[in-house]
Amino acid sequence: MGTEVAQDQLTKSITVGIPAYNEESCIARTILRTKKHANKIIVVDDGSTDDTAAIAESLGAFVYFNERNMGKGQALRNIFKVAREQQANVLITIDADSQHDPDDIPRVAKPVIDGLADIAVGARSTGPRLRRLGQRFLDAITAVRDVDGVVVDSQSGFRAYSKRAIEVMDFGEEGMGAESESLKRAHAKGLVIKQVPIQVRYGGETDHALNPVLHFSDVLSALAKIVLLKRPIRFLGVPAILLVLWGLYWWFQILSSYNSTREFAIGNAIVASVVVMVGFFLGLGAIILLAISMAIKERPREA
Repeated sequence: MGTEVAQDQLTKSITVGIPAYNEESCIARTILRTKKHANKIIVVDDGSTDDTAAIAESLGAFVYFNERNMGKGQALRNIFKVAREQQANVLITIDADSQHDPDDIPRVAKPVIDGLADIAVGARSTGPRLRRLGQRFLDAITAVRDVDGVVVDSQSGFRAYSKRAIEVMDFGEEGMGAESESLKRAHAKGLVIKQVPIQVRYGGETDHALNPVLHFSDVLSALAKIVLLKRPIRFLGVPAILLVLWGLYWWFQILSSYNSTREFAIGNAIVASVVVMVGFFLGLGAIILLAISMAIKERPREA
């Protein structure tokens, strides 16, 4: 009896957000299994052209509509917007395509409900070999560690967020890179992150995941933007200076040789000029990104 009461109290504190795009074959199953563990369900229909939204509404979910497909980052941004408006205490995000098992919701939510973490991430340990290798590579690049010092599964969309996290989380990326980007932003804000092992289901008609190559490039692009905006001088400015100095030194050698032999090495001169130009434009990019970064830091936060 006590266990049932505790489970009921747990369920009443949980809101589940589901980003969905053309998931009419899976959304009903996901919502029905999620209902057992959640008080409210938010579905962001990201410009679907099928009956995803209609099915979700018929099953009692609150549906937020994007008029066009805007990507997972925007869908997550809308989920958090609605969760704030509804004053959610604990927010769980899961995918709509049946890869995640809604019965794992209580386990993923527990560290947040117990006050041990601001964000709990469902960490995957299974899946196709190539997918796992790509996942580990992206995890290493994202380089966010949880409270136990373990590198976080940066691509897992199965996460639990505390009320504090719901209030402060933001998503700059619109595509699949939002998963990695949001973790890095959360870590920078001092939010405590903890991992919880989960099982996932791949393959068949339930696997609506983005093409792995597109997913991989999307995430790398998002991480590159984060790194370059955070340290433009280190990653662009320093290489720019080295390239300009190298190109100028090369030109010095070319002119010295010309003074001695009266033969002008036009091929070397072209390459040296290209090196100087690349260095110049990298330096210009570093200055622009530094200005953008400073403007972002100084921009007043929205209420």
